Amino acid sequence: MAKKVGITGGIGSGKTTVCKIFEFLGVPIFYSDEVAKNILVTNQNVIRQIQEVFGEEAYNLDSTYNKQFVASKIFNDKSLLLKLNSIIHPIVIEENFLWNDKYKDSPYIINESALIFESNKYKLFDKIIVVYCPEYIKIDRVMKRDNLNKDQVQERIKNQLADIEKIRLSDMVIINNNEISLLSQIHYIHNKLTN
Repeated sequence: MAKKVGITGGIGSGKTTVCKIFEFLGVPIFYSDEVAKNILVTNQNVIRQIQEVFGEEAYNLDSTYNKQFVASKIFNDKSLLLKLNSIIHPIVIEENFLWNDKYKDSPYIINESALIFESNKYKLFDKIIVVYCPEYIKIDRVMKRDNLNKDQVQERIKNQLADIEKIRLSDMVIINNNEISLLSQIHYIHNKLTN
């Protein structure tokens, strides 16, 4: 039976980059955030529930998810974030269980998720890796990637569990600060998990 490993980290920490390296090493990766994005536009039950909570404006006329609108609502009312997560997370977890079965003969499999602790998914894993990155680097990355200003990025960071807490709750830490080699850290963890 494959070991179940969760990878988490704050917005802009470099989780996806780290996962792509593990993937290159032949490790199966379940990208929770990508699955969640797909569910938001393909699952009619989810779409209906989100429109009940946020209104019709939660989706654009072309049926794409109106992320900016929903984010602005959550910004003013944190309870809406909990409601949104309670709609999406159970379905992501269900998809993850189905996916796990396909790779049960691998030495280990990875589930990439920004909200492993916030959604209580950490209980599903044998080991948890956190990708840590200094806040100033995260802010710079996300400003460039998502075309946001500094205040908007800091608000998103505030909505996530603090890095120090994630590190305390995790089994392993990968430091992504543009100084320490990512490859050597990932190879070390890969060897530990395959032996």
